[in-house]
Amino acid sequence: MDIVSSVNDGLKQAADEFNQRPEIVSGREPEFKYGMILCAMRMINQHMGDYFRYLYELHVGEDLQNLSAMASMEVAKLCFMCMEAGLPVVGFDLAGREDGFPAEVHKEAFIYCYERGIGTTCHAGEAYGPESMKSAVKDCMVRRIGHGTQLFRKQAIHKRTAEGRHLTRSERREYVTDIVEWIADNRVALEVCLKSNSQTLPEYRDLSNHPFPHYIRNKFRIALSTDNRAISRVSVTDEYERVINLFNVNERVFKNLCIGGFKAAFFPGPYLKKREYIAKIIDFYEEKMAQFRKKADATKPKYREMDETLADE
Repeated sequence: MDIVSSVNDGLKQAADEFNQRPEIVSGREPEFKYGMILCAMRMINQHMGDYFRYLYELHVGEDLQNLSAMASMEVAKLCFMCMEAGLPVVGFDLAGREDGFPAEVHKEAFIYCYERGIGTTCHAGEAYGPESMKSAVKDCMVRRIGHGTQLFRKQAIHKRTAEGRHLTRSERREYVTDIVEWIADNRVALEVCLKSNSQTLPEYRDLSNHPFPHYIRNKFRIALSTDNRAISRVSVTDEYERVINLFNVNERVFKNLCIGGFKAAFFPGPYLKKREYIAKIIDFYEEKMAQFRKKADATKPKYREMDETLADE
């Protein structure tokens, strides 16, 4: 907990400094809020730190999946301990290698968090197919998914029937549709990280191939994210610009993206406070868009109106 507390000290100092800006003190802009998410790993090894080395030494010969589940449960318990101590820990995440290390192995940790009101997210569908997504949203009941780029890759489904045969084309389509409906209907948010995806997944070196348009068509809640701001050298603003330039989103979609990210956030406070904060965000967004429209209108060329005869032609 000492490490979490130290991280919080740094975040709090940054937030306090940022919120001293005149436009925030005056109420013209919303204040900066933050929360911390603690991350467990699908796969661990004894070289990841002292705790993991001790775990290996205490459970000699134990299955790697079970060791990973033990470690993730400890992270889940740490989340709750931090919350009880007043630290703004808002969520539990599961990351790491998907192939061979399914999320359902960590189901106990996710249920532990769910029962205590801790937000849950999971890296899934980044380097493995739709089954990884299904495991996260249905077995572990996560509220957010990191990446999800493989959701629509029906050919990547490895599942077999009870008789041992591969799924037919129609069965694969139904399998994916079931996951899509669950995500959309339960407002499970996708943390979309375009630049990171282009760096880690060869098929998305050209981001015009990214499934982002499918997310929009299926009315998913999307939170544009950086994934790793320092490593990818990207900001959230960069990602918004990338979406506009690549996918030519209209103003309605753009607003949904902006506000949807805040709605999907694990807020460091009660629900009613989150609603108040989002209301401020919406007001601020509308104010900025009104200023943008006014500026855009002022720079438009002035054309004389066509007479009715010319217009009819």
